[in-house]
Amino acid sequence: MFAGISAIGGLVLGFYCVPWRVIVIPNLIIAIVSVVVSLDQNFSFLAGFAFVFGCLSLNQIAYVIGAAIIVFSEDPKASPTGDRADDGESYQGHNAKGLYKDPPPARRADHKRGYH
Repeated sequence: MFAGISAIGGLVLGFYCVPWRVIVIPNLIIAIVSVVVSLDQNFSFLAGFAFVFGCLSLNQIAYVIGAAIIVFSEDPKASPTGDRADDGESYQGHNAKGLYKDPPPARRADHKRGYH
C-alpha cells in the first residue's frame, strides 16, 4: 500500500513538472516513513532495505513517467496547470536552472553602417 502511495505521489509531482531539487523533500519523507513502517512490521535489515529502495524507486520512476507525459503532450489541457511544454521556439520557458529567460533583444536596422 505504501509503495502505491509513493508511486502516485511521484506521478503527481511529475505532472506538475516539479524541479528535481524539490523532490528531495518528498523522498526524505518517503524514506523516513518507510523505515518506520519496516521497523514497526519487524522486517529484517535486508527486507527493510528492499522496501525503502522499492518505494523510492517507484516514486522516481512515476515522476519520470508523469513528466514525460506532460513534456511530450501536444495538448495543453493535459497539464494540470494548462501550460504547454516548451518546444524550444518560445523564449518564455524555463532554462536548465528553472529561471525564466529573457527574450533576445530585437534586432534593429543599423543605419550607421551600411550603404549611404
